[in-house]
Amino acid sequence: RVWAVENSNMGTALVDGYVQTAQGHASESILMCCLVLWGHGSPISSLAFDTDLDIVVSGSVDGTICIHTVRRGTFIRSLHVDDFFPPANVVTKNKVDNIAGVRKVALHSDGVFVAHLETGLLQMYSINGVKLGCVDAGEKLNAMEMIPGGHSLVTGGESGHVIIRSLRNLEIRYVLDLSDYGPIYCIAFTPPPLHSKSVQQFMFVGTFDGSITVVCSQREDVVDEDDDDDPSSAQYTQHQVLKKQETKTWWR
Repeated sequence: RVWAVENSNMGTALVDGYVQTAQGHASESILMCCLVLWGHGSPISSLAFDTDLDIVVSGSVDGTICIHTVRRGTFIRSLHVDDFFPPANVVTKNKVDNIAGVRKVALHSDGVFVAHLETGLLQMYSINGVKLGCVDAGEKLNAMEMIPGGHSLVTGGESGHVIIRSLRNLEIRYVLDLSDYGPIYCIAFTPPPLHSKSVQQFMFVGTFDGSITVVCSQREDVVDEDDDDDPSSAQYTQHQVLKKQETKTWWR
């Protein structure tokens, strides 16, 4: 379902990040359901939305991926993760016990999205349904995000490693070992700098022990000339670890 915010104060808080003190009595209805998107026949396990594309990508526990427009609610297409490989290689497709459910979905503003499956695979598609790449993540991921303003995918899971992969081929570019703090459960970024490349971008990593690792980019360490304008191509080093004092660094 697609919901519209009917409360002006709530809308301001969601868009601008500033919470305005409510005056008088609160509105009885803050949210209004304006669209219902159809296409899944089993529980939805993940969603990814891009405002510029006006696209929402959803994945479900039966391995189905649906793509809709948001403003009009138009169904564009559906994919099934088992169809990524030739039918001859899929010998258990009709067995319910072997269905590869979608665990996470991440959508890039260029129209590329990556689905992480319960089997550990990462599958990359375009929103047009074109298969772009597939690799084994080697673990079940709890967090998967696109670097804002960049062309890389960041993942974290049970092994406690933050991994940055290129969207060109899902090849690993950087690894940060946070295994001392336990499994990784969430990853978030500050918005990319709009006007000055000298402004650092930060990444926040939440781990099992309650620590939040704050990581900043170090653009002076970039050696790939083709990636000079890509914030995700920067070398990253740990800036601060809350509750922990040890220092770790990215490696390339």
